[in-house]
Amino acid sequence: MTVSDDVNSAIQGSENATELVTKLLLLDQKYPGNASVKAQLGIANILNGDFDSALLHLSSAEKHCVFYAKKETRYLIYAGLSDVYGKKEQYAISKMYAKKALALKTKDELGVTINLARAEASLGNLDLSYALLTTARSSAREFLSGDDYSLLLNILMQRAAWDEAVQVYLEKIDTLGYIDGDGLNLSALYEKSGKYCQSLSAAAFELWRLFYDGKISANDMNSRFDELNTNMQTLLDSGSKKRFTDLLRANQFMTEKKWKTAVDLLGIKEINQSDCFEAYSYYITRFLADDMVSLGDIKGYVALEKSFRTSQMYYYHLWQAMKKCSGDYSFDTVNGVLEKTVLLGFDTPMAERTKLEMGRLLGVPDSECSSLMPSVAVVTFLNAYYSSGDANELRPIVGLLSITNNQYTDACMKILKAYKGDVELRDSLVRIDKAKSSLFRLRIAVVFG
Repeated sequence: MTVSDDVNSAIQGSENATELVTKLLLLDQKYPGNASVKAQLGIANILNGDFDSALLHLSSAEKHCVFYAKKETRYLIYAGLSDVYGKKEQYAISKMYAKKALALKTKDELGVTINLARAEASLGNLDLSYALLTTARSSAREFLSGDDYSLLLNILMQRAAWDEAVQVYLEKIDTLGYIDGDGLNLSALYEKSGKYCQSLSAAAFELWRLFYDGKISANDMNSRFDELNTNMQTLLDSGSKKRFTDLLRANQFMTEKKWKTAVDLLGIKEINQSDCFEAYSYYITRFLADDMVSLGDIKGYVALEKSFRTSQMYYYHLWQAMKKCSGDYSFDTVNGVLEKTVLLGFDTPMAERTKLEMGRLLGVPDSECSSLMPSVAVVTFLNAYYSSGDANELRPIVGLLSITNNQYTDACMKILKAYKGDVELRDSLVRIDKAKSSLFRLRIAVVFG
């Protein structure tokens, strides 16, 4: 095997950065002085969060690459050094290595343009940083972080470029997914750009999220909407005042569960899919108002998933809409959506209502449904137990193993069988079972013997 074959084998055969570092250290001993191995070792250390080791190996790679290393290897070295020095807040050096990497004119596969933009911003060159980030948005968007978007948005807000800031924020949500508070931030930008109806739609999303999370009541929502109305009235011109008032009243009627009246007030004939918050408002109002939901509306709503893939409320309304749509609605067709809803907020009111739906479809009594959880959650709790040593992390697993048999109890037992030799895990699980559940004890006996 060649050096390249060995390196590729190490990369493809490693499950995580720590394992890759170990394999590449062995290759570094096998091929001392090889710039490619050292470069990959440096990048693996960056992924592992060990920036001092990364700097050591990348600097060594740089010394060995001067005369014979391929352009791709030199790009990798300079890109890695730019990243490490940026993380160490040595921005002038980070900038130097970023320029070296980009000067090689290879494909910018690691988004070095973004490293350069960060360095320029930290050195006070905001115009250059803006230009570089604008380039990166089209050529290396997958490498843009939340901090990069925040930097770009701050530059745009300093310039009072509100329309562009709105588009960048929508792109951020599309690229990284929604996070709590995005609606309010976008609402403020829409207000600055004079788009008051869009501002209301974005703000309303956040209020509905808080409502479905059980953090505010319907009365609280109405008070907030009244406050928005008071604040906005002086800003609205005659052309937008009626539309804004209709949107606001539609949301207030929704809090009163007068869905059809809300739909009539929205009066949207053609949805603007490019504004995820406006589109969301339209779809959920239709979903809640109609006894039957059309497949076309479901497809339109699913098209918003990229933006809302991190929003529990999005998936919560999706499974409810699927339930109203003609066609096969069963556990097999909807369980992926149900599980995403639960995993995005395990103990929220939306998760509890979703677990009731899971139980209904699986034949689990309502009183036991709160213990249902997907396999991903079982693994998460096990990892938390092994990481912290805190047996309380196992309580949800004990709860799951104590209820009526279903596919989640079966999956949990299958996962636990990989740990059947761990007597301490078994004893920890048994100690938590204060209720002395016969089902739980039987399952533990089957798993651990």
